[in-house]
Amino acid sequence: MAIAETRLVSALAGIVLLLPAAAMTGEILDKPPRDPDPSAQYVFYLHGQIVQDVGPRPTHPQYGLYDYPLILEALANHGLTVISERRKKGTDREKYAKTIIKQVNKLLDDGVDPRRITVLGFSAGGIIAIYASSMMPDSGINFVIMASCSEWIYDAPSLRLNGRVLSVYELSDFAYSCKELAARAPGPSTYEDVAIDTGKQHGAFYLPDDAWVLPVVNWIKTTN
Repeated sequence: MAIAETRLVSALAGIVLLLPAAAMTGEILDKPPRDPDPSAQYVFYLHGQIVQDVGPRPTHPQYGLYDYPLILEALANHGLTVISERRKKGTDREKYAKTIIKQVNKLLDDGVDPRRITVLGFSAGGIIAIYASSMMPDSGINFVIMASCSEWIYDAPSLRLNGRVLSVYELSDFAYSCKELAARAPGPSTYEDVAIDTGKQHGAFYLPDDAWVLPVVNWIKTTN
């Protein structure tokens, strides 16, 4: 397992995007396409708990507006095919991870290269991504876990990270790096940490802030 050291990322993260967003627009789907394009980059975006409980554009009293539709649009504007649905209230995280695995396997069965598939989750969505990663030891797909690792991982000793993994966290937040989870044997094939510093705590991921969007998109596009 290759582990990259933590990086502190500012708003642009030193990333230069050479094409205008309009020229790179992807699409937003609620489930995998029937006939997937093998050249596309597929990203399953798993939202946080507040979207599941309240609605697609909820406002948290401390963290502010969570604009789920705008996040999907921002990811698609970077040329990604975004697959996402708003989970129902009471959804069990481990069971939903199995739903995501079935959808990922459909893409794999249809001939999509695993390196072109990413499961991206924030907060509760990131926990779902962790469950999915733990249950897919030989998939070779990508996982991005944002603001999801905290003390709860010690109560789940059987969980493991598999595949290529990027952990993104905000320095002012209660959630932190997933490196301790990644250290559990046998470990992911590659692991990288990205720390951002917006001062917005958990709300740093409530909007499509370049501080996290750009390093995540860059990582996804360089995993091929």
